[in-house]
Amino acid sequence: MKEVDQRVIETIEKVRKYVEADGFQSAEFPLENVYTLIDITMGSVFWKSLNGKYNEAFCKVPQLYQDGFKKAMEKGDNEEILYLLELFEYSYRSVQAMLNGEERLEKEKLYKKEIIEIGEAYAKIQYRLHQERQKGLGKGDKKLLSGRGAVYTCLFGEEELYQPDNLDSQIEYICFTDKEERWGKREGAWKFRKLENTDDLDEDMLRTKYMILSHKILPEYDYSIWIDRGFKVAGEIKLFCEVYGNGNSFLGFAQSSAECMYQDMSYTDMGADDRNIEIRKKIHNYKKEGYPENNGLIDSKIMVRNHKDLQMCKVMEEWWDYTKKEEEKNGIQTTYFNYVAWKNNYPFSICDLFVYYNPYFVNMDVDLETHEEI
Repeated sequence: MKEVDQRVIETIEKVRKYVEADGFQSAEFPLENVYTLIDITMGSVFWKSLNGKYNEAFCKVPQLYQDGFKKAMEKGDNEEILYLLELFEYSYRSVQAMLNGEERLEKEKLYKKEIIEIGEAYAKIQYRLHQERQKGLGKGDKKLLSGRGAVYTCLFGEEELYQPDNLDSQIEYICFTDKEERWGKREGAWKFRKLENTDDLDEDMLRTKYMILSHKILPEYDYSIWIDRGFKVAGEIKLFCEVYGNGNSFLGFAQSSAECMYQDMSYTDMGADDRNIEIRKKIHNYKKEGYPENNGLIDSKIMVRNHKDLQMCKVMEEWWDYTKKEEEKNGIQTTYFNYVAWKNNYPFSICDLFVYYNPYFVNMDVDLETHEEI
């Protein structure tokens, strides 16, 4: 299970990247959630939870941050906001280093709720920005769930498969696996199929191939819903598509940790070795081509696609070509979907939901569920 402590760092980074983006609007900044996150990771609420431990000096820290953020927001000083977020991260790391394992577990329940709310606020921001980017591409006229469809996933070895909470009798559930003893059998709603590796790819790349090339992996189906390992279907897929499909042949989630292909490449932290020099060249070429910064990133853990749309199929094939080429050449793990969609003027939809916490798909490997009173 992914540690919630790391999700605090990712949440801070998420807010920082939003402030850096061209579409930053102070009215959308989840300020109250940031205040609360600071208090429950370093302030009075946090210290009172640690079995009688109390640090009066740290208890005053949240108010100092609140005053600083307020002044910076009033002045429109983004650099000061970024500085305060960085200070918060390193202060948090310092406090974390003082705790033993039992104390870390005790305080996790305090900040799960804030991580969810900041994630949800960020998803709504990315949804608004995406709607603005899509203007001019025209409204789609395609129905996502028309004809025969399948939910599918890809598992290796002993990776766990989760049964859907909400079954749709008109949708089939298919799991591709490398475990030969499962081929052709069923487990609950899922039918098992053989995982083919004709290109001799490693596990990560083979999973990525199956994830991207849905129309080739499942040619007998009119549409498909990819769910990554660790996820299960929790809600009504048809309702999800009706609410967020917007007439396009692709529907997914916004990336929860980055919103720009350039950021995802982390070029600002690169050294001068051959691999990093090559990545810098690629970034230069993308910019020369006119690819805009802060153009968004999808989260490919959940994707709904209409296989009958030829443009969608073309985008998927180009996405796979870029991914395979760059992985073999540079080991880049970034997603190229948004770039390929931009090149092809391809309209697509994302929802305004947090991929790790929403009514339709649940990630069983990241424990963010909480009913605790804070």
